[in-house]
Amino acid sequence: MRMSEYRQLMRHMAWADAEVWRAVLAHPAAAADASTKGRLHHIHLVQWAYLQVWRNEPVAMGEQDSFGDLADIRDWGVSLTV
Repeated sequence: MRMSEYRQLMRHMAWADAEVWRAVLAHPAAAADASTKGRLHHIHLVQWAYLQVWRNEPVAMGEQDSFGDLADIRDWGVSLTV
């Protein structure tokens, strides 16, 4: 994969993630739902795993229990694009 393609994918991922987080956090019931928290954690877990494999780094994952709330997962996931 060329670096320009990678950057384009990362921009799209950042946009899509922001839209999902905006929608979830706008609805307190969704933000408090354990299933939603689990799914969002899984999405970012997979994103991190792919990036680490692509960089030829050891795959180290954040366990869902290590995050206090949904905002912690969001911050971790968003840091992927920084």
